[in-house]
Amino acid sequence: MGSPFDGMAEALTGIFGESVTLIVDGVARSVHGVLRHVPVEMIRDGGQIGETLPVLRIAATDAAGLKAGRDLVIVETETYGFSRNPRPYRSGGGLVEIELEIVS
Repeated sequence: MGSPFDGMAEALTGIFGESVTLIVDGVARSVHGVLRHVPVEMIRDGGQIGETLPVLRIAATDAAGLKAGRDLVIVETETYGFSRNPRPYRSGGGLVEIELEIVS
């Protein structure tokens, strides 16, 4: 069985409201929108909603299967899907939504 991070894509640039360029299977694509259910453990440092963070890996749930990136933006955070918390913690085991969606 493969790693959940097989086929990772790399985010090159982007902040909230701007396009993000990803390399997906060797092809550059512009993306924006919301990618949900990203494990907080994959975020290098905690941050506020609306803040740009370095993202180590994204466990993607969208149809494009995007798996990783960096310099993306926190849209909303969740802890186990039950409570909202504006500051994700590595040790909390929660989820964070990232601004990311394929547009081209």
